[in-house]
Amino acid sequence: MSNFHDRSSGMDGHPSTPNPLALSRDESISRVEVAIVTDRPPIGEVLSLETDHPDWTIGYASLGGGTKVADPGSLYYGFMSEVLRHPALNINDTSNWSYYNFYSKIVANRQNNTGPGAVGPVASSIVSAKAGAIIITVLSPEAEVDRYIPRLPIGELMYQSWRDTCHEDDTLEAGYHLSDLKYIICGPIVNQGMHDTIRDVLGRTGYSSREIKRGVQTTFSLINSNPGLFQMLMETDIGKLVAGMCKNHPRSLLAKQVSNIHVWSHVPGSDTGGLLIFELELV
Repeated sequence: MSNFHDRSSGMDGHPSTPNPLALSRDESISRVEVAIVTDRPPIGEVLSLETDHPDWTIGYASLGGGTKVADPGSLYYGFMSEVLRHPALNINDTSNWSYYNFYSKIVANRQNNTGPGAVGPVASSIVSAKAGAIIITVLSPEAEVDRYIPRLPIGELMYQSWRDTCHEDDTLEAGYHLSDLKYIICGPIVNQGMHDTIRDVLGRTGYSSREIKRGVQTTFSLINSNPGLFQMLMETDIGKLVAGMCKNHPRSLLAKQVSNIHVWSHVPGSDTGGLLIFELELV
């Protein structure tokens, strides 16, 4: 299972190069506090039109992707199995899962992309229509090096990996649809700003630093939780990615939006840790 994520970049807990998108705790919180509401629709607002984007195959190649993954639960030393089977989620981890590994084509076409100067994937995902889930294992926008091919937002790459999985013949026969997407799982999180935001949100909820370090699992709801804390999680890079996907594809996803955010403060085997699961529902 070593091909699940590129350990040279992204969300695997051992990055070899600095992530320019990593924010400090104060910067991450400041970004939330100064956000202008009119920059994007409110969480509950429904848009009627799909946003068209070029197909991912124009500018990207999925090296090693397209394969079936037998056991995504073995990710992160088996911790993902615990996540998928958690009572709050109960995701079918025995489903057929497809693996996507998005490299810019200019990188994919290099004859030699090894060593210290190697460029990893922009994003990687493991997707199952039966489970209604996307697992994001790599998120590394700094690997987007091609200036001459249309770039896609990473949220769009995730959506198109979901779309392609739903359009596979065996999936169509089973009757799965684009609107069946329910969970977007991201982690372990190595972005220091997002990691600090998780810790800050949990601290404001009442957990002690010792409890957070040991490992906390909790859920924030759009309806029942503190709206400020829910919005802080939505303002992370991952939250914006998910919100953008819902905003750009309201018809395909039946205007679903994030209703719950499930938070793990620690992932075993990760130097930094943290995991976010965005649950989509009609709200």
